[in-house]
Amino acid sequence: MTHQTSIETTSFAELYRTIASALVTQYGFQGKETLRRCIRHYGTRLGQLRRELLTRAGQKTNLKHVFDCGWGIPCSDGAVREWTERSEQQIRVNVLSCPFAQIWLEANPELGHAFCEEFYPAYVKAATDPNTQVNVGKTLLNEGDEFCQFSCYLRPSNLEPQRRQACFAEHDPSYQDRPWSDTPLEEAQRCALFLECIQHVLREDGLSLGSIGGV
Repeated sequence: MTHQTSIETTSFAELYRTIASALVTQYGFQGKETLRRCIRHYGTRLGQLRRELLTRAGQKTNLKHVFDCGWGIPCSDGAVREWTERSEQQIRVNVLSCPFAQIWLEANPELGHAFCEEFYPAYVKAATDPNTQVNVGKTLLNEGDEFCQFSCYLRPSNLEPQRRQACFAEHDPSYQDRPWSDTPLEEAQRCALFLECIQHVLREDGLSLGSIGGV
């Protein structure tokens, strides 16, 4: 079991809070629907980028690297995490402190719930395989919960042969292990992609937020 702590950064959380609050305030229930589609689109895009990066580096697209270098857990720059399981097939992590949750609790916990419920399944499935199981259990946004709890499972027996080969070296006879260097996901990149995804979905839905949050 390992712990990781780093300096808090809250710009993504504040950007999300601003846009999500404006959507719900301006469009009500439709705004909530659009917000969840925006989050899913963002998670999918980010997961696709992660999978492409790993594939270019000759790495298998399993769970081993899905949350490395700021990818996957958007609060990674300011969170305290406790990894209880971290392997190619299984991840279990408790987030003991999350600056994003602190900001969202002050604004509207429902907006935070929407993000976690939609983002993690979309991201992990896009980065690995659609058959990956993603569970969001406890969350700091819930009264009485002392930490966020995530678990993911990617079982070779659930995959088609081609996808099994893409995800696991032992199922790829031609696989050769080679050195590689991961690429961190910076806060500015995360924010830029989120804005791009918001703009895309708003155009599809015929909605506008003016200049709020750069949208």
